[in-house]
Amino acid sequence: MLSNKEAKHILDMDPAFKSEFMQAICSYLFYNIEAYADIEYWESYAPPVPNHRRERCIITTFDGESFYCGDAEVKLESIRLVLRPMDTITEEEAKELSKLLNYEFYVDQDGALCAEDGRHRISIELMYPYINWLNKHHFDYMGLIEKGFAIAE
Repeated sequence: MLSNKEAKHILDMDPAFKSEFMQAICSYLFYNIEAYADIEYWESYAPPVPNHRRERCIITTFDGESFYCGDAEVKLESIRLVLRPMDTITEEEAKELSKLLNYEFYVDQDGALCAEDGRHRISIELMYPYINWLNKHHFDYMGLIEKGFAIAE
């Protein structure tokens, strides 16, 4: 897993990926996406001292600049989404997706989701409900686990 410093460097050096990562987080927001993030809290010393702890939380909001876990603001570079690798889809989930999209899906011998004709192609008409379904089930269809910005669950 990337350190926050490494993640910040990647996000600062690659604005296109930073935008893609922020869009990914936003696409999962409606589905109670969990993440590990550094949460700032205040030690009850006199005077109060800010501190951070890494914890698992549900990302609840994005205000255009910052993400929040409940009331706590979290820095983008500290967020590691908790996602499912694509090869963890079950036969039952493939059937659910087939019923939803009225298109036959199955899991092949390598654990990949395939369409009825055996190709890994989905028509543009099916794309929105398909991506929406993947978001709802917290699948990592953008390779964020491999890039170090998500944790496999």
